[in-house]
Amino acid sequence: MSSTKERSSSEEKPRIEEGQILTPEVLKEAANRRTSVVTKDGRVVNAAGYEDQLQRQYGLLSICGLALTIDNAWVAFAGSLSIAVLNGGPAGILYEFIVSCIYYAFIGASIAELASAIPSSGGVYHWASVTGGQKYGRVLGFFTGWLNFFGWIFDVASIASIPANVAVQMYICFHPDFVPEKWHSYVAFLIITWLCTAFVIFCNRLMPYLQHIGLFLVVVGGLVTIIVCAAMPAQHATNTFVWGNFNVNNLTGWSGGVAFLSGVLNGAFTIGTPDAVTHMAEELPNPKVDLPKAVFAQVGLGFVTTFCYAIAVFYAISDLDAVTHSSGSFPIAVVYSQATGSAGGTFGLLLIVFLSVMICTVGTLMMVGRLWWVLARDNATPFSPFFSRVNTKLSCPIEATVFCAILTSGFGAIQIGSSTAFTDLVGSFIILTTISYFLAFFPHIMSKRQNVPPGPFWMGRWGYLVNGIACALIVFFNIFFCFPYGFPVDPISLMNWNSVILVGCLFLTGAWWFIHGRKKYPEAERASVFLRAGASNLLATLFMAPLSAWLMQVNPWIPYLTGTLISVSALLAFPFIPETLGYRKSSCRPSSHASTPSTEIHPRPLHTSRAPGPRFTDFAARWTGRLKDATAFLTGDWRILALVLSFFGHAPMASSSQLLLQYMSKRYNITFSDATLLLTVYNGVKVLLLFVLLPYLSTLVMRTFRLSGQRKDLYLARASQVCVLVGYILVGLSPNVPTVVISMAIASLGMGTYLLIRSFITSLVPGHHIARVYSIITLVDTVGAMLGGPMLAGLFKRGLAMGDGWNGLPFFFLGLISAAFAVLMFVVRMRPGEGQIKLLDEGREEL
Repeated sequence: MSSTKERSSSEEKPRIEEGQILTPEVLKEAANRRTSVVTKDGRVVNAAGYEDQLQRQYGLLSICGLALTIDNAWVAFAGSLSIAVLNGGPAGILYEFIVSCIYYAFIGASIAELASAIPSSGGVYHWASVTGGQKYGRVLGFFTGWLNFFGWIFDVASIASIPANVAVQMYICFHPDFVPEKWHSYVAFLIITWLCTAFVIFCNRLMPYLQHIGLFLVVVGGLVTIIVCAAMPAQHATNTFVWGNFNVNNLTGWSGGVAFLSGVLNGAFTIGTPDAVTHMAEELPNPKVDLPKAVFAQVGLGFVTTFCYAIAVFYAISDLDAVTHSSGSFPIAVVYSQATGSAGGTFGLLLIVFLSVMICTVGTLMMVGRLWWVLARDNATPFSPFFSRVNTKLSCPIEATVFCAILTSGFGAIQIGSSTAFTDLVGSFIILTTISYFLAFFPHIMSKRQNVPPGPFWMGRWGYLVNGIACALIVFFNIFFCFPYGFPVDPISLMNWNSVILVGCLFLTGAWWFIHGRKKYPEAERASVFLRAGASNLLATLFMAPLSAWLMQVNPWIPYLTGTLISVSALLAFPFIPETLGYRKSSCRPSSHASTPSTEIHPRPLHTSRAPGPRFTDFAARWTGRLKDATAFLTGDWRILALVLSFFGHAPMASSSQLLLQYMSKRYNITFSDATLLLTVYNGVKVLLLFVLLPYLSTLVMRTFRLSGQRKDLYLARASQVCVLVGYILVGLSPNVPTVVISMAIASLGMGTYLLIRSFITSLVPGHHIARVYSIITLVDTVGAMLGGPMLAGLFKRGLAMGDGWNGLPFFFLGLISAAFAVLMFVVRMRPGEGQIKLLDEGREEL
């Protein structure tokens, strides 16, 4: 309970509303409270600035139990043994594990310090919001939260696969002729995932007691396994086998140093969960004191139990080849069989692993559900109001937990198609979570550790050294964690997908920040949003075809599952794309709408008398009226209709790249590969223009000439259309390849024309018609592509037949279309009252 002085001080502070995106100032103010719980008008407000929604039911013993069961270090070590042993054998694993524990000791100390200062269920992303300060805190917190969530959701999938594989292996103990298939493990995976989900939702009040059991199994179960593996083997391995022969057992193909440093990843997976319990901060009565203790208990006891377990297991191995080439679903069972010499003994040791890791899966799934819930509570996820709900009766965010279970089920299916890709989830968990730690630690150092108020555990000046070493080690090791598993690199079996997963997560996070995280998109920036979205689409088009072809060679399931995931994500994200901004914010409509004829559809009375007539005539009349109402905005302003119809011609221009490829190879007699190279460079220039240069130019023109966003879009569209016109004409007239390259560069300057026109149309259309006008544009664009493709092909063929200067006939045609559009763009003018610079409430100008 806080003191009277603290309580009265907190009562003077306004209540933080639910669902708002917390600013660094709000988080820092909340963290200044000595305890994490204060009373305000009968309401409980925690250190994150929210009213408590979950019961504070965990004590020190139960939270330490949760930390140890989520980590479950010796079981995680057993699950990754068959992979880790390739990096130098037993000696490599032991020494790499020691290094990884030293590595995570610095990370754990840094996390414990921040958790003691700001105990929030958001964990590292709330800390990054504070350490980043007012300028960078919001974007750092956003990226940190998402990367941390990606890492943990991958970890849930990898952890849930361990009891699934153990269950199959337990069956094999008494059915040695049984040949396990991948789908057997996946069925077990689904059953275990949803059983754990049900327990998290409906048995939340039993969680503290479950963690006591988990603590007992981790410590006592591990001790029993150590004793059995040490005492029962008829023959023990030699000291040289356990502590030496690193180079002999280095089967990676890398040099000893590279193999060792990349092998630290296996030890990191074993011990790398120091932030797990920080996401349970709002279920602890005294988190500022208990969380650091739980973090240190997890790292310390995890090291002791795993190191002793590893030594006992390695001395129990009598045939290492049998372990590495095991056909079972859980290779450590081979070691247990060699140690005990019986199926019953092996089954008993596997049962300890199964029960322990089941509790680990429950705890991890619960923690990840809390993490997604707290992200939604801070409005950082899609459908935040839905996922931020908490069932107070069950004291559980049910929607967030079920969503995480669905994602886990989907990621688990990867193991059916590619065990290598699924294994990479392990590495990506370490890389993503440590990068999220870095985004909290590094700003803490750069701000001279002044943005975070000291908690009960505070390292003082030593914090600079500890935080600095943690940041340096994160950067250093993550580089090696992205190295291929073997050398020379086999793209099928030895490819390391960690870097690909990291880039994918960064891309998705960046896209979501760009779409949603910035929260505000001034109308003047709409064109820049469209240009960057167009660049992203073009970039994806460039890379998807070769990437899919390569993945098909690896495993056909990978591109299929990846494409399905992208499609589902796109469907979920569609309601949040920037194009619907005007629909959501009616206040952004320009003043010109006052002069636009009203096209509102007024509801009719429920009971009206109609004159008798043919049913078909009545039906046709009603639907004709609805169609007129729905499309009245097109005829209300001729500019809208004319600009929308202009997309008939933009589609053939967009598809001119493939025509250009054929044109250069035929007219100038260059090889198809050289033409492809030139086209690739051309498309790369377009991406650069759309993503960087044109948005910058858009903002520069707007601010230099003090133009409104609407007027700026029109002027830039005119200039861009002229560039396209000149570029296409010059391409058709070019006598040689260098001239074509120059002409293509000129044409590329106008590649943002249709996006600028789209932005200008948006400023003319009433907000409730924006989605409709985009649908019409898509329809017109599709019809244009269907008609334009065959027409360009026919003109290309006719030009080749005519010879001489007519080879560029299709580009002359595109130039003619561009000329017509240029005339249209100059005919379209701003009307009185349009394109005015608005003043914001603070007196600043919105251009």
